[in-house]
Amino acid sequence: MFFHPLRLRAIEAIKNSNASVVPLSEAVKFRRELVSDIPENAPYVGLENIVSNSGEYVETNAKESISSAFVFKKGDVLFPKLRPYLNKVFYADFDGICSTEFHVFEAEKCDPYFLFSFLTRSVVVEQTSRLMTGNTLPRLQTEDIENLLIAIPNETTQEKIVAGVKTIYNKARTLRQEAESVIAEAQKQTAEMIFA
Repeated sequence: MFFHPLRLRAIEAIKNSNASVVPLSEAVKFRRELVSDIPENAPYVGLENIVSNSGEYVETNAKESISSAFVFKKGDVLFPKLRPYLNKVFYADFDGICSTEFHVFEAEKCDPYFLFSFLTRSVVVEQTSRLMTGNTLPRLQTEDIENLLIAIPNETTQEKIVAGVKTIYNKARTLRQEAESVIAEAQKQTAEMIFA
């Protein structure tokens, strides 16, 4: 499926951008620090903790059994090896450890939040979705991830994109919190009416 039309269209769209186009391996350093002695209070990010398409971190009570994990630092970007079509890309705003089903990227040639924003775009999902191997647990090979094409605009454009994306994500987070509050209040009032 290397020559699938959706994949080729995504690559062509990136190449036609006004930005510098490079393979991912030229824009990031792959952080591969593996630990097997897991500190009990270390923040852990598994695939289950990341919301598809938004990259939002959701804490869960139950942690999977962890025998080893990758270390990540604040500002790193976590990109899934497993089921990349779920688009569970995460921008780390804290230090921690993560599932070995992630690649950990340290941005070197672009703003790390811009990198996160770009990696969540459909042009990246379309580049990856036809490269997976394995039927039960489809995953990407490291070489395929290293060769993903990314467009890196100039620094000023990156700053504008980052500011815009952060504004939209913050607004979405606020609206979600307001909606959850309204739902909780409605449930409380409903319970009061039922049991009054």
